[in-house]
Amino acid sequence: MFELFSTWFSQGFYHPLQTPQQLLLILSLAILVAQQGQTIQASFSFFLAIIVGFIFNHYLNLDINTELILLCLALSTSLLCLIKLSLNSILLGIIVFSCGLLIGYDSSPISIPGLGDKITIQWLSGAGTSMVLSFVLIASFCLLLKPFWQGLILRILSSWLATSALIVLTLQLATK
Repeated sequence: MFELFSTWFSQGFYHPLQTPQQLLLILSLAILVAQQGQTIQASFSFFLAIIVGFIFNHYLNLDINTELILLCLALSTSLLCLIKLSLNSILLGIIVFSCGLLIGYDSSPISIPGLGDKITIQWLSGAGTSMVLSFVLIASFCLLLKPFWQGLILRILSSWLATSALIVLTLQLATK
């Protein structure tokens, strides 16, 4: 029983780390939150948004290209961090919640007939744990880097993320 749990949990845990769109958005969002200095509130909002996204994914079947939207959001959040725009807490909360909602909506386990809800819950638990844990760790690390050189390190990281998002976006649009 433990092997089955660890297998599905670990597959869910590695999912956001192996999906470029989700990874880029988590990184850019964590840097933006650290730059604004609101890590705790944003982490709670991000956690709730992921759960709501999982629920929407389970009950709604929207025909949207979430990968393209995630890449555009990653590009937008990294550019917001790059220009070092000061955002109020409400606007930042809306950005964090919408990004978390779309990341949660984009995450779904492989559908195999005959697997119960327990397997799906284990996979989603692993994915949610990975998303929130990576967001909190990256935001906390970037919060420590913020005072150095007046936040220039975070802006350099954001420029790399914006470039990466543009490259992945270009490759996705070129294959269609």
